[in-house]
Amino acid sequence: MNKQEKIREGIAERIHLERCGWSLNISEKEELSEDRIERWKKYWVEYSELPEEVKEQDRIWADGLLSYLHSQGVVIKVDRELPTPADPSGKTRMTDAYFCHWADREVYVKGQQDMIKAGYEAFESLIEGGHEIRKRP
Repeated sequence: MNKQEKIREGIAERIHLERCGWSLNISEKEELSEDRIERWKKYWVEYSELPEEVKEQDRIWADGLLSYLHSQGVVIKVDRELPTPADPSGKTRMTDAYFCHWADREVYVKGQQDMIKAGYEAFESLIEGGHEIRKRP
């Protein structure tokens, strides 16, 4: 499960917990039919115990929240190296094998360290697989 999927599932779980709290509160304060309370009781369980089709309904709500956050430019800050630059020919990505000379590797690492010191950070979209490098405001 990637980071975006973990966030989606975590939001879905919290939506479930909110619904449980809401329905428990209503069941204690208002007069509801026994039939309704019995229907609700089967969902007053941990998220992990829910049937998959019920979890999917919570995920749909999570998707709506994630879409809104994405539309507002919310991203995930991630701990990872800045991207490896393309080789000068533009045909391949540089890899450790490309750095056959220790001096080349040192230059690369120094360049990444300079970018971090200058305020650049790595980000990922909340709902897409894209990566970004942004300078801190």
